[in-house]
Formats: sequence, C-alpha cells, structure tokens
Amino acid sequence: MGMVSLNRLMFKHKERRRRRRVRNGLITSVSQENESLCQEIDQSQSGEMSRYSGPDLPEDIWCHIHSLLPLRDSARSACVSYTFLHSWRRYPKLTFTEEALGLKQMEGQKTGVDFTNRVDHILKNHSGTGVKILKLAVPLYRNVSSCHLTSWLQNAITPGIEEVNLTLHSEFMEEYNFPCSILHNGCGNSILYLRLTYCAFRPTSGSDCLRSLTKLDLYKVSITGDELGCLISNTFALEKLMLGQCNELICLKIPFWLERLSFVDLTWCRMLQVIESAAPNLSTFKLIGDPVQMSFGISSQVKNLNVGFSFKPNILSYAITKLPSVFPHLETLILSSMSEMIDTPMVADKFLHLKHLKIFLSILYDSWSPAYDFLSLVSFLDASPQLETFLLSTSG
Repeated sequence: MGMVSLNRLMFKHKERRRRRRVRNGLITSVSQENESLCQEIDQSQSGEMSRYSGPDLPEDIWCHIHSLLPLRDSARSACVSYTFLHSWRRYPKLTFTEEALGLKQMEGQKTGVDFTNRVDHILKNHSGTGVKILKLAVPLYRNVSSCHLTSWLQNAITPGIEEVNLTLHSEFMEEYNFPCSILHNGCGNSILYLRLTYCAFRPTSGSDCLRSLTKLDLYKVSITGDELGCLISNTFALEKLMLGQCNELICLKIPFWLERLSFVDLTWCRMLQVIESAAPNLSTFKLIGDPVQMSFGISSQVKNLNVGFSFKPNILSYAITKLPSVFPHLETLILSSMSEMIDTPMVADKFLHLKHLKIFLSILYDSWSPAYDFLSLVSFLDASPQLETFLLSTSG
C-alpha cells in the first residue's frame, strides 16, 4: 500500500507541476529536468517549492519506502514531500555512477565535471548519517580529482555503513592512495563488504578497523603481503577473500584464527611466489596465474580447487605431482593449461577423495610440444580412485 500511495502522490504532484509550468511557459524536456535535479533539491531547502507532507505514517516507514527508490527518484521525491526531504538526508544507498546520476557519455561534454558537481550537490544535502551502501564508480575522466574522492569518502563512510565499493580506472593507479584513516574511529567496524580497484591501499599494524568484514575484494590494488597481513589479522568475520592483479603481493599468509574464511580467489597476481594458509575451514581455493609454493597444513579442508591459465608450461605436471599432498581432501579439481612440454607423469601420491575432475586445454601450436602425448592424461585417472566424473575440454 505504501508504494501505491507513493506512486499516486508522485503522479498528482507531477500533473500539478506540469500545469503550473504550462501557465508560466516553463515546460522543459526530461533531460533538462534531470540536469536541474540538484538545483531542485537546493530550492526545496529554502521552501521555494510547494510540497506535500504525505499520509500520516511513522517516520521509519517513510524512510523505508524512500530507501526502496533509485537514487534519482529518491532525490526527486525529496522535492515533492517534506517527509521525503527529511528522510533524504539519511538516504541509505548512495550509488554514484553515470547511469544512476543521469549522466550520458557524449562527445564534447565535460562528463567528469558534471559527475563531480552532481556528487557534491547530493552529499551537501545528505546528513552523512544512515548510509548503508556506498557505490562510487568514477568515469574515465581525469578531472575528478583525488581531493574530491577523499572528501566524498569522508562524508559517506560513517558508523553503520555496511558496503563500500570504490571503482576507479587505470589513470588513478599511481596517484590515489585510499585513506585508511577514514576507516578508524568506528567508521569501518560495521563494513561487511569492501571492494577497491585501481588504487593504493596501505594498512598499517594495529589497523583494528574492519571487525565485521565478511568479503574483501581488491582488484589492481597496490598492497604488499605485510600490509594485507595487517589488514586481515583482525578481520575475524572474513568469509571471502578475492585478490586480482595485486602485483606487489609476493607472499600471502592467512592466519589460523580466520575460522570463517571459506573462499579464496587469487587471479593474476604476477609477483606472488608463496601462499601459506592455516585457515581451518577454507573449502574453496582458486589460483589463476603461475605455479607458486603452497602450504596449507596437514589439516587442510580444501575440497574445491581451481588452478590454471599460467603462461608457464606444464600446469598438469605441476598439479599431479604437487597437489595431492597439499590438498589431501580434494573432491572437485579444475585444471586449465595453455602449454604442456612434457608428458603428464604417473605418480605415487593419490587424490584419495577426488570425485569430479575437469581439465581445460587451450592448444596453440607454438605453446605445446609436438611430442606431448595426450594419452598421458590417464595418469589423473590412475591417481583418482574415487573419481565419478571426468571432463576433458580442448580449444585452440
């Protein structure tokens, strides 16, 4: 009923406003209305627009209804209703993308400037409290400065926030250092999901600021193994860790007290050489890149493993000789190889619990030895006495 009443309210107000514009000769296009979105909010602050207070409902219900609207509709409704104007100051889902802000990428437009002005206006009219989700995707324009980024993060990341998703582009890689201090003083302790791209992230020892974090996703982020260790050493609730092309990472150490950690995905971290994990309940592990030295302890519970797509040859030989002892409880194994120069050997160690095996081969003429014997793949069948399904796929 709340959404039906809201739609009826918005329609009536839109009709009244349209008739008023007709009388004053001020009919504007939809695009012009979008452009004036922030100005309308500013006008509403000074009472220059007539607004409807809405049905007499509890404040928390109005806030909930308001939170269900997309960002632009939510901003417009603040121009319609005193009640929505009040709840707009605590709007919980801040999504700053070109699409959400109504900015279309067109040649000759200063989209970066428009983006900056629009976000500035919205945060200016937001109290900074009540934010649950911040999604900030900066467009591919350099005129969104690092100072603006830091200011936006400071205004939006407040106690109670649960999701922070910062999507930058490659031009920020060398210049933007995510300000870890923003996460201090209780501002980071409520965050459940943190995703950062194309920036530097430099946590220090004693960074006890992400106690509730369950999912960490870093893509093309400059962070060392020691810095990552400082970060996750106190994230006792961490369940998923995803690192993509974090090329300062040489050694990854996962401590035993991360008891909830069940999923790790490492993709093309090209400098990575060593992985040590003592996480007792890690069950799914994905490594896309070059073979590395791995130690998961005798109590490893990894049951699902995905390894492959290295530019280095002989992933299959590496897998059959190294993995049985590292992951003794494997049940599902996915292997991908782009180059094999030697036959897959027979081995003494077995995948004693392996039930499902998938092997994907990308066969390029200049990366495979002409002498490679594909029948040598039978070694995996010999090493997997409990195997139930086997899939072999080739492409080239």
